[in-house]
Amino acid sequence: MERRIVQWWEFSLLGACGGAAVEALAMLRWLAVWRDARRTPAGRVKGKPPRVRTFIDMPVHGWMLIVRTLLGASVAALFGTTGQISGAYVAVVLGFAAPAVLAQLGSVPQLASVITGTSVRPSGLSSAAAESPQQSGVSETEAS
Repeated sequence: MERRIVQWWEFSLLGACGGAAVEALAMLRWLAVWRDARRTPAGRVKGKPPRVRTFIDMPVHGWMLIVRTLLGASVAALFGTTGQISGAYVAVVLGFAAPAVLAQLGSVPQLASVITGTSVRPSGLSSAAAESPQQSGVSETEAS
């Protein structure tokens, strides 16, 4: 059986589908809340039911759809082209979870230092202890 290679644009398209699915689920949730608000506890439609616009802010959902789709496409393409993922299912899931993945990656000290341009010291060391013996003016023989 021949193994199919997924191209970068396929990863991107699949990730975009995952990102769009998140916003579709968010809208579905608000539609369910609207549906429940239209009915009395007995299940009848209220005399004057609330309008759908009261529960769904279409401009915001439109922008969120664009942002989530682009994030999903970008993250899936990035992970796919660098060999971190290899399958279609993972690309969709990565698109679905793109905001959380990016937030997690941003919390890694080494990546944060690359993004912000600041240096990262090993945790638990003071600034003097983080310096090498040559930088602090102490020779290796004196340090040991």
